[in-house]
Amino acid sequence: MSDTTSQNSNDAVTVEITKYRVVDAALAGHRDRRLFALQVQLTGDGTWTIHHLGEYLGEDGRWGQEAHGFDLDTALERAKAEAPHVVVNGLTIGDVLAKQK
Repeated sequence: MSDTTSQNSNDAVTVEITKYRVVDAALAGHRDRRLFALQVQLTGDGTWTIHHLGEYLGEDGRWGQEAHGFDLDTALERAKAEAPHVVVNGLTIGDVLAKQK
């Protein structure tokens, strides 16, 4: 017997993507992958910031304390371009992978 009088409660639910994680594919499956991941996150004004370990990528391509908002496509493209160059504790992705061998 089916209940045709109840509505699906999911009809009133909205799902929004508010954060993307961008990381170099060379680290797939690596235990430290999360440390090298850049976060592209939606802000309250509808723009997207790119951040990593407390710093933000600026319009000029430098990392600093001031957040800069990008449109989503630009933020994702900039994050993908920057991902291979992330440095954690003085180590590049290449350094981490070389130590693994």
